[in-house]
Amino acid sequence: MNTKFDEMAKEYEQSIELLSGCIPDIRAQRKKAALEGDKDRFRLLSKKLAVVYEEIRDMRIVAETLRHYYDDCDNEEQLTEAC
Repeated sequence: MNTKFDEMAKEYEQSIELLSGCIPDIRAQRKKAALEGDKDRFRLLSKKLAVVYEEIRDMRIVAETLRHYYDDCDNEEQLTEAC
């Protein structure tokens, strides 16, 4: 594996961890809004939570793509040509 791609994949994984850390806070705020009957805030936080999950999903796809970028190559010669 190309070390640069491996490093970039690890950076994406670190970003995923950081972004995942926001989820409990958003959920707690959303639950509080629901208990208070604040439908607008509840809806806003629900959309925010959906966006966070979508971003995490997209970052996982990119990380996996980077991790397995050269897996389809048939031989070592193709790997060196691609670099």
